[in-house]
Amino acid sequence: MATVKKSDAKKTDIAAQAIQFIEKATGQKPLGAHTTTWPHIPSGCATVNTLIGGSLLPDGKGFICPGLPCQRIVEIYGAESSGKTTAALQAIVAVQAAGGVAMFLDFENALHHGYAKSIGVDFDKSKLLYYAPTTLEEGMKMIYIGIATGVKLIVVDSVSAMVPKAELEKKLDDPAKIGALAAAMSTNLPKVVQWLKGKESCLVFINQIRSLISSQAKDTDNTSGGKAVKFYASIRLKLTRIKSEFIERPDPITLRKKNIPYGNLVQIKVVKNKIDSKQGQTGEVFIRYGSGIDEYITLIESAIPRKIVVKNGAQFNYGQVSVRGREAFRRFLIENPKVYVEIQQKVTAALLAAAPEAISDDEAGDGDILSDMGKELGDDQLFDSEPEGETSEVIESEESGGEAA
Repeated sequence: MATVKKSDAKKTDIAAQAIQFIEKATGQKPLGAHTTTWPHIPSGCATVNTLIGGSLLPDGKGFICPGLPCQRIVEIYGAESSGKTTAALQAIVAVQAAGGVAMFLDFENALHHGYAKSIGVDFDKSKLLYYAPTTLEEGMKMIYIGIATGVKLIVVDSVSAMVPKAELEKKLDDPAKIGALAAAMSTNLPKVVQWLKGKESCLVFINQIRSLISSQAKDTDNTSGGKAVKFYASIRLKLTRIKSEFIERPDPITLRKKNIPYGNLVQIKVVKNKIDSKQGQTGEVFIRYGSGIDEYITLIESAIPRKIVVKNGAQFNYGQVSVRGREAFRRFLIENPKVYVEIQQKVTAALLAAAPEAISDDEAGDGDILSDMGKELGDDQLFDSEPEGETSEVIESEESGGEAA
């Protein structure tokens, strides 16, 4: 048993005075906790939605954040051809379908417009603001204007291609300044965080992986732009290509049958998550060449390990339905949207049910830290005695050892 030094009445007086003085000095009132679903925009992929948020609120009715969080920075990074730009384009399609306006800043000058259109991106100027900024400073101005005017989703492709104006204006034989991009990002990102406050915009940075010359270890999580993007991003998604899928078709030149790749299975890992408790979790999506993330194949691959869809060799079974071949089963789901929705609901329920349990005190460490300190220092040193004339609040320690709620 331990006693707390200050009474509730005194704490309330201190809080009231602090609130009064702060409001008088700055005009700001204290913020309350979010009790409703976090403002979000759709990501265009059920797997990404589940990984970012997807946890039910205490009332069991809404989700914490089924998509990309508004007012926050999201970083999507990975190796080449891992689906980074495709994931961002899928989010743009979802935002446009919901009636929002998106912005795409093509620093790399490498966006395949035909591919983007095949995914579903509408390049109409009233729905997509497409620019190719020359310098980092120019791009930051566009980001500020986009946030201020209510653009829902701003995609920057990519951080590695952002060139500070001072570096661009140098002559070719002038020595390069080491860390110029990192310094520029460290200067500008704190401003971006303030711009996003209270707005309905989400800023997505696409980033690339780099190797450190000075390091002998094969660390694949080194990204461009220094550490500023890592610190200021609320969500960091790492995309890794697991394998390519092949189909046997005649080669257009030799006319011989060859195994030609038609898509990639990509793993998405939540490296950082300040919205929900899903940090470190992974999911898999299938990206089909020419059409983007294939929700049907992705759903099938998620349903098989959970025994919702039973795979026996090349046979796919769901209830009374039995189809031979994954592509044939995919066509079946396309032709039968009710079955697709039914499987999707079961997979989503299974994903939510598999959420990690809260860690109990016993699992967190050996023994109670305060109790151990009390034994070493003595209760008189750890907790001050209650002064006379004040109402004390008694906190009784509960016995540990029960299961986590």
